[in-house]
Amino acid sequence: MSRDRSVGYFLHNDNGIDLDIHETAAIQSLMRLAKKWPDTLILFGGAGQSVSVRKKAADGSYFIGQEVAIVGIPSDGGDGGDRS
Repeated sequence: MSRDRSVGYFLHNDNGIDLDIHETAAIQSLMRLAKKWPDTLILFGGAGQSVSVRKKAADGSYFIGQEVAIVGIPSDGGDGGDRS
């Protein structure tokens, strides 16, 4: 991402999508979080609902009864594909 300081937004160079300062800060925050995220937890975004945090069980599973928190971030659920 590069910043055009005269306009006040960032440009995602891979696909030319303009991001405002808040969107850019949110992405950068997630990237910092990813560096320290424990491998025992996963983010799950099912059925287009909010993202949830799930803890991996000893056998590596994380679906049934493993939800520990719901994060108020919308998700496409990963199964709908692009809607362009």
